[in-house]
Amino acid sequence: MTNAFKLSIMVIILLLSDFMYSHKIFKKDVSTEGTTIETPKCNSETLKDYMTRNINHSPSESKRAIQRAAEAGIGGTFSVICSKENFSYLVVTRLYCETQVKEVTCFAFIHE
Repeated sequence: MTNAFKLSIMVIILLLSDFMYSHKIFKKDVSTEGTTIETPKCNSETLKDYMTRNINHSPSESKRAIQRAAEAGIGGTFSVICSKENFSYLVVTRLYCETQVKEVTCFAFIHE
């Protein structure tokens, strides 16, 4: 089993456990930049930084700004979802982050 596949499985388990159970599971993950953070919703400080700097009052503007910043700064192809409402998702990826600024929550992940 490759490390990328193992990490993908771990991400699925963490995301599923987060919305299936009332308690949080915290696991230490390693991002592609070598920074680590302990949360089931984000595994890259770099991506989180791009996101928090680009989230504004508009989910539509925020998602486009985050995508441009992440693709320019990290490289690769990113998908971004932003909303003022709750949302649920399931992805298989090695680099991901969900963060919130005021009433706008965004989730971004890299495509393999």
